[in-house]
Amino acid sequence: MRSRASSRSPPGEPRDLSEAELDLAGVPAFNRRVYAVVRTIKSGGTLTYGAIAAQLGEPDARRVGEAMGQNPCPELQKLG
Repeated sequence: MRSRASSRSPPGEPRDLSEAELDLAGVPAFNRRVYAVVRTIKSGGTLTYGAIAAQLGEPDARRVGEAMGQNPCPELQKLG
């Protein structure tokens, strides 16, 4: 996966990466769904793996953690 997100924001200023173009070829469908939810988190916000799993109808939050551990574009990871 490649990101075309601009990193030209002033230091300390939040960047909105929700519209960044991503090449998700080869990324499992479940992981893509997880990343889609993560991209909706506003700058400075957090969402637990359990909350993401619940949104996706997934009973095991560990699957979300595994997907985030495989995130090929970590600048999009906003979880605390």
